[in-house]
Amino acid sequence: RIEGSVDVSALVDENGRVAEVTVLRAKPKNVGCEGAATQAVRSRRYRPGTKEGVPVKVWVTITVNFKRGR
Repeated sequence: RIEGSVDVSALVDENGRVAEVTVLRAKPKNVGCEGAATQAVRSRRYRPGTKEGVPVKVWVTITVNFKRGR
């Protein structure tokens, strides 16, 4: 039961799916949170970015927080 946070950079494609994920920072490091955060980000759908009303790929930064359960 670990508390911490992981910041990832995700490339959201025109359909709202995550095409790429890169871990930017993790606190604490190397305790498994990085993999769990990457999996969580990949499993969700997002609203794609738009340019002149047309959906486009966009890089976003997402923070995943881990808190102890009761």
